Formats: sequence, structure tokens, C-alpha cells
Amino acid sequence: ESEHGQTLLRTRRPRFRTGKSLCLRFAGEVGSRQWKTIAREIGLKDSEIDAIEECERHNLREKVYQTFRRWRMKNGRRATLDVLVGHLRDLNMAALADKLEELSQTDGLARRPVANV
Repeated sequence: ESEHGQTLLRTRRPRFRTGKSLCLRFAGEVGSRQWKTIAREIGLKDSEIDAIEECERHNLREKVYQTFRRWRMKNGRRATLDVLVGHLRDLNMAALADKLEELSQTDGLARRPVANV
């Protein structure tokens, strides 16, 4: 509890914002059949998904990156690794969630905030 009597919540791993480098690297891991499902799960509207698809017809990696970029812009400080990993696990995409966590560890990001996208 804090000094003001509020209960402090603890997460099992530090929260940090997803940054450009991590999103770019992770974008290469997402398959063509997964990106729209992920986009909907993280809260993008169909019109936003359609706009991304229209702009990036032949570049899957850029579609995925732009999806994460929009999610980050819409959610600000709430756009964390933990949140994204949670969404992936909710979609039964455990292998992708594990890969995202692995990439974050190799970047040394688990203990520090990263730059905005």
C-alpha cells in the first residue's frame, strides 16, 4: 500500500512503452493472416485497417508496423509491451507473444522506457 492507503498493483514484469525499433523488428514476425486479427484486437477500427491496407498494399511488414504505430498513438502510455503481449495471448498467438518478449529482452528494453514511434 502507498502512504495514502491506496493498493499498489504489481505486474510480473516491468511495463514499458513499445518503441519504433521493437515494432519494426516484431512486424517482420507477423504473418499475412494474422495482422488484421491483431489490429482488431488492439482496437483499430475497420476504416483504419482499410486505410493501412490501401496505403501499403504489397508490404506486409509496413502494414503491421503502421498498425502498431496507430495503436501507440491512440493509447499513449497505455501502449505497453504487457498490453500487447496480453492481446496476443488472448488471440491464442502464444508463439508471437513469446517472440515479442524475446525481442524485447534482446534489445534490453525490459527495464527502460523506449522512444515514441
